[in-house]
Amino acid sequence: MEGDRPVRKVTVSLPRHLLEYADRVAAERGVSRSQLVAELIAEMAARDRDAVAAEGYCFYAQEAEELRQRVAQQFNCQELLVTEFTPVMGAHAGPGLLGIAFFAE
Repeated sequence: MEGDRPVRKVTVSLPRHLLEYADRVAAERGVSRSQLVAELIAEMAARDRDAVAAEGYCFYAQEAEELRQRVAQQFNCQELLVTEFTPVMGAHAGPGLLGIAFFAE
C-alpha cells in the first residue's frame, strides 16, 4: 500500500526502441522504469486537468455572462468583472463552478 491506496501491478508491452528510450530517460532522472512511467502518467493527468479546466471555462462562459448581467441589474456595482478560476481552484471546487464575490470600500 502507498499511503491509503493499494498498489496495482500493471504489465505494459513496448517495442524495443521505446523500452530502450524509457530506460535511458529513467537512468538520466535517477529513477526506475516504473517510477518514470508513473511520473509521465501524472504529468499527462495534470495536462488533462488543465485542458478540461480551459474547456469548462468556454462551456460556462455564457452562464457566467448571464450571472454578471443579473448582478449588474440588481446591484449598483462600480466595477463588475468576469474572470476565470485557476485550474487549482477548479480542481477543488469541481466542474460547473460559478462564483461571485463582493467587496465594499
